[in-house]
Amino acid sequence: MPHYGGSGEGAASTVGCVFNVQRFSIHDGPGVRTTVFLKGCGMRCLWCHNPESLDPRPQPLYSHVKCIGCGKCMAACAPKAFSLAPGGWSHEMGRCLRCGECAKACDAEAISMSGRYASVGEVMAEVMRDGFYYANSGGGVTFSGGEPLLQPEFLSGLLTEGKALGLHTAVETAGNVPWGAIEAMIPVTDLWIYDLKAWDDGLHARATGVGNGLVKANLGRLAAAGSDLWVRMPVVPGFNDSIVEAESMARYLRTLKGVGRVELLALNHAAEGKYVGLGLPYPVGGVIPPTSDSMSRLRAVYSGMGLPVAGA
Repeated sequence: MPHYGGSGEGAASTVGCVFNVQRFSIHDGPGVRTTVFLKGCGMRCLWCHNPESLDPRPQPLYSHVKCIGCGKCMAACAPKAFSLAPGGWSHEMGRCLRCGECAKACDAEAISMSGRYASVGEVMAEVMRDGFYYANSGGGVTFSGGEPLLQPEFLSGLLTEGKALGLHTAVETAGNVPWGAIEAMIPVTDLWIYDLKAWDDGLHARATGVGNGLVKANLGRLAAAGSDLWVRMPVVPGFNDSIVEAESMARYLRTLKGVGRVELLALNHAAEGKYVGLGLPYPVGGVIPPTSDSMSRLRAVYSGMGLPVAGA
């Protein structure tokens, strides 16, 4: 049974940037959990489901569906970063002060601020609203992003406070950070949810903007350190959905200790509206999601090599 004591001040006052706190999450680790999403990411995956996480600072998110064209956002914006034209609303992020005055002025609630600064204590107080469910389901708290390890001091404070509260802790990472940042979190992290985008280095670079040498090396180090691991891989037709890719990945994963779960996540287009709201192009808009048959074939590659595959 968890104990809910907390660690007092100190780390609890550390501040970071969070863009979502998702309660009753059942996919980001065992049991019922709260997933805390931190802003900032060092990759630019073509299929990113959280484009609002890429920028490390708060930013306005616009809904064209709600906009009534009143112009109050423009009047409230000191640097005049907004404009309304027959083609629709536009926003120059380079001029934005990220002050949130536009969102305050918008009576239609067509503008919201994606991201807020909060202390460790404030975030964990929100997490502990569901302490009863963690205790009764074997759940806890998961820190995701973006890339949460890009806010190492904040993440360390969150994990340390989580352990002081008796919670099961998990970190979701793409692993493209210095090993020291990961190593420092091992003592206060019960589960690592590790995102692998592609096995081939060139393919990985084309799809994410960076190679995967560091990603692979850090995964191997985590396994060698005795960490519990879940490995997640997106499946994006035309990018990383080949049997050759799957076989290469599976051959490597079966050499690692501690891999308790392998998840293949089929591309979907649920995030497309976020790109529109941020004024960003949506790179995979024309890509058709994989069929259930193709997903089954790929899962069979991993399960055939003795790996514990979700949904297989």
